[in-house]
Amino acid sequence: MKNWKFSNYYYLIILLFFFSSGIYCQQDEIHGFQNNGRCLNTTSLESDQTYPMQNVIPRGKKYNIILYFFESFPAKYFDFKINGKYVVPNWRRLSENAFVAQNHYANFPLTANALFSVFASAYDPILKEPFEPGKIKNSETLTLVVKNYPTIPLKMLPETLKEHGYRTLYFHTWTLGYVGTRRFLQQRKFDVIMDMHQLKTMSPHNQKLGYGIDDRALIEPSIAVLNANRNTPFFAVYCPLSPHFPYPIPDESFNIAGPPQKNATFEEDCKRKYFNSLYYSDAILGMIIDRLEKENLLEDTLVFVFADHGQAFLEHKGNFRHRLGIYEENVHVPFLIYNKKLFPSKIEFNAVTSHIDIAPTVLDVLGIPPLPHQEGISMFAKKRAQMAIFQTYAPDHIMGVRDDRWKYLFNFTKKISELYDLSCDPAEQHNLASEKIDIVRRYHKVIEASYQHRINFYKVVMNGNGMM
Repeated sequence: MKNWKFSNYYYLIILLFFFSSGIYCQQDEIHGFQNNGRCLNTTSLESDQTYPMQNVIPRGKKYNIILYFFESFPAKYFDFKINGKYVVPNWRRLSENAFVAQNHYANFPLTANALFSVFASAYDPILKEPFEPGKIKNSETLTLVVKNYPTIPLKMLPETLKEHGYRTLYFHTWTLGYVGTRRFLQQRKFDVIMDMHQLKTMSPHNQKLGYGIDDRALIEPSIAVLNANRNTPFFAVYCPLSPHFPYPIPDESFNIAGPPQKNATFEEDCKRKYFNSLYYSDAILGMIIDRLEKENLLEDTLVFVFADHGQAFLEHKGNFRHRLGIYEENVHVPFLIYNKKLFPSKIEFNAVTSHIDIAPTVLDVLGIPPLPHQEGISMFAKKRAQMAIFQTYAPDHIMGVRDDRWKYLFNFTKKISELYDLSCDPAEQHNLASEKIDIVRRYHKVIEASYQHRINFYKVVMNGNGMM
């Protein structure tokens, strides 16, 4: 005990506080998490399906872990072709040797929030006083945990793995000064943090590209870091910037969508550019995987590849880019876990999952105890079917839930309900809220429970003072 660092005492106090406050979430083999008055019960209201324990990966081994945050990619483009060519051929190639979650969701359609959801396995907080459009220069920076609470006392995945002997590494081709991400990462105990400012001095692919630099700048510097100490397992996070707006590509070899169309609107031309940038970013994914395999760095490595959020192009009125809505194009994203040896063929998993389930899955596979507060459930655990819950401020505050066939959205600002049957209306074009009153009431209770849960959760986390 004398050799413990202060941080160990600190987290022990937090752990005891979670126990005493009733916020500790204990995994349950069938139901996922006990609803003890503080932890949100997300057991499906529509499906009684039970998913058996997935024994596809031997547990308890110190696998290397890679989290690959793929930018702005809705699941609906996974099978999309232009002139007979798949827009994401490398994603598709990897999926043939992977565990693929087909109904995976972002809990908030914004990159910084996705980072928090994945690392903490916790829902982002409720903003009690929504911002007014036009009065704030950059509304995305408001009340982000990453920006405003970098020292938030939640033990997260990176520092947990560091305590278990992992090197912790983070690579990004934009600036980590945006919304204070670097400060947040430093509090997560990363050993190496590199963004565009470091990478552009280390790679010939250092040209400016949109807000950041050419994503190929990630490849060789990250390989060098991973090779530096092969006797120690690594936890590496890759965050390439493409296909982020304004959707640039480094050269015409990545132009899959063709030249601009005459008289195209701004949004239509953005969509054309987006497909080019998506094709380019998919190529980067393939290049990184190929280099890792060439260096024999993937033999005992699990590569989690998922989109941080989706991207909208006016499929619904006013819904453009990613954070303005929580329709399928905003929050339904592709997800896979890749390893050629462990997955000789594709394993398709049709349960509803979300970003808060990623950290529990990593810890489950490694045989490490769950985070004391975690709200997600390992994708490999035996469990009942679950719901995914998400929200956004756009600036309207909107919360939603996906449960089997049903998708329910509620706009707190405008007091509008939307209900969609995804089994026959995957594009969410037919609002059934006025016809299915009982179903609306059922899921509105879920939304209300989630709203209150977040308030209670963060009052406990912030020692009763509340966050907002």
